[in-house]
Amino acid sequence: MHWTREIIEEFLIKRPSDMKVANLLNQIKAKYLEEKGESVSLTEEEISAYTQFYMPTNSKKFEFIWQQLDPKIKEDISSLPLVDFGCGPGTYLWAAASVGIKGPFYGIDSSGPMLAQAKALGAGLFPKLDLKFSVTDKDIPFDEPKTLLFGNAINELGVSQALKIIERINPKYLIFIEPGTSKVFKEILKLRAGLKEMTFEVHYPCASLEHACPVEGRIKDDREDWCHQVLREVPHPSIERIGQMAKMDRKVQPYIGHVYELAGTNLREESTARFVRFLNESKFAFNWEVCLVIDGKQSIFEFEIPKKNLDKKTQKLFKKLSIGHEMTYSVLKVLKENRLRASVELRGLDGN
Repeated sequence: MHWTREIIEEFLIKRPSDMKVANLLNQIKAKYLEEKGESVSLTEEEISAYTQFYMPTNSKKFEFIWQQLDPKIKEDISSLPLVDFGCGPGTYLWAAASVGIKGPFYGIDSSGPMLAQAKALGAGLFPKLDLKFSVTDKDIPFDEPKTLLFGNAINELGVSQALKIIERINPKYLIFIEPGTSKVFKEILKLRAGLKEMTFEVHYPCASLEHACPVEGRIKDDREDWCHQVLREVPHPSIERIGQMAKMDRKVQPYIGHVYELAGTNLREESTARFVRFLNESKFAFNWEVCLVIDGKQSIFEFEIPKKNLDKKTQKLFKKLSIGHEMTYSVLKVLKENRLRASVELRGLDGN
């Protein structure tokens, strides 16, 4: 979905002026910082501002993750009901529908005004979708295969409560998109361990739950590090303008996004890796840190990627590449321990 404010504004529960929206965005930011990750209550005007700015930009995170998944996984998820726990104005429901997920869709949120905004958008923009919104999960078909999605909800609920919800809703697939901070990553490591005990398999971003997270090893060595994705995306000018007025930049968005399947089969191809950090660019090569499985161990390696092996379109893409891209690779030369010269082919090569 290519969002503009013109598409959204007709279906807002409140329609404050542009300057008011910019001021409200800063009020929302202050509330979230004050609550430090706990549930935040927003007024109807704040929900309107949030919907115009955060909904369109956050939805791109879901679309990016979707591009990285194996086609078999996407086909299966597309045929299942989707439950968005903490749905807000429907951010990820609309993103899911835009990539071909058929539903039915269940949006759950504790805020009545937020649900009112989601219902208004659904009725106005997606009248053919099978949408159900509620403050509880009582109407969800618990015994049927489904996908459960948390959007910035685990950060508010806490890992223990999130695991209880996962067990109760009993999803076949689990997707979560959370803030890309070191604090949240440490909580996600706990969740990852809990999901392994529940016999989930990971499809993104980790290669396997059978291997220890190499970034967790760095943390244990007292290194300041965490695993997250970074979406590089230029919003529509109508949305970017509000960001400029509010002095908020959404061109670079850090976040933590994962996809799991209950009793799933690992479909990771051999010689695949994921970009985790841009290091530098020289005249001859791009240098990145990547996460991969090699010699039976999940590890962080440095890749030197020669420019001569990339066409001009791909070289241009590498200059704005989102962190989290999956790739296949072949080793050209071992440069030193944990450093390889490699040629790569990106998954989901479409400019994101």
